[in-house]
Amino acid sequence: MIKKLQEVATITAGHYFSKKVQREQGGDYKVLQLRDVGDLEELHDISPLATIDFEGKGKSILEKGDILITTRATSGTGIRTLVYTGEPDSVVASSLFFIVRAKDDFVSKEYLAEYLQTKPALQDLMKLTTGASIKMLLRKRVGELSIPVPSRDTQDKEVAAARVIREQLDRIKSKQEKLLAIKSQIFSTQYR
Repeated sequence: MIKKLQEVATITAGHYFSKKVQREQGGDYKVLQLRDVGDLEELHDISPLATIDFEGKGKSILEKGDILITTRATSGTGIRTLVYTGEPDSVVASSLFFIVRAKDDFVSKEYLAEYLQTKPALQDLMKLTTGASIKMLLRKRVGELSIPVPSRDTQDKEVAAARVIREQLDRIKSKQEKLLAIKSQIFSTQYR
């Protein structure tokens, strides 16, 4: 069955800050900004984020399992999605993100997160952008994104398979980093 994203999830915009976010000592919230994303697929470690005193409360405060979609395409990477896996009520998403929260009646948040990080979903999101030089996503258009919604059993199986693949990719990345470090050490000590 195919559903529109707005049928299986709520989509809200992050908080609009009227001026540049400045780090504040003793602030009570962290702020997620576009520059913090990089190549992350999950956001768990919030220690590098700017800390602020935040008066506003509401929908822009992240909950565990929230899916974030960048509102503008970055050069080279296009639209990005990531999952917030940190503690609830401690991070505010800036207005350069849409916050997607799955409605449990149709789709699990884990399945929706995994699907939105696939190449076809990201390509479909790019097709929804507007603008010539700066590609932007509008919330209404994001809500029109088609989401395949299999049975809960199939969703669970696909999420489990995705976890195994992610673990394997993490192992490969770790091995690659170790091999590159060995290569660097070989060449740095050979002629010194």
